Amino acid sequence: MHGGMNGHQAIAKIREIEKKKNLQKIPIFSLTSDTSKEIREKILLSGATKVLYKPINKKEIIKVISEINMD
Repeated sequence: MHGGMNGHQAIAKIREIEKKKNLQKIPIFSLTSDTSKEIREKILLSGATKVLYKPINKKEIIKVISEINMD
């Protein structure tokens, strides 16, 4: 935990700031080793764009990044 926040709280704070300042949402990817449905839902509800699971490989990272629509 950094700065008194966990990952879920940090993502939610970023989304709060984006909304408050009327900013475009940036892609946020959450990396976890917990593959439970509950954790995945919690991560997505906090505002993450996508959940990635450890271990992750180079091909998967490239695929996910290439799917981002940065328009």
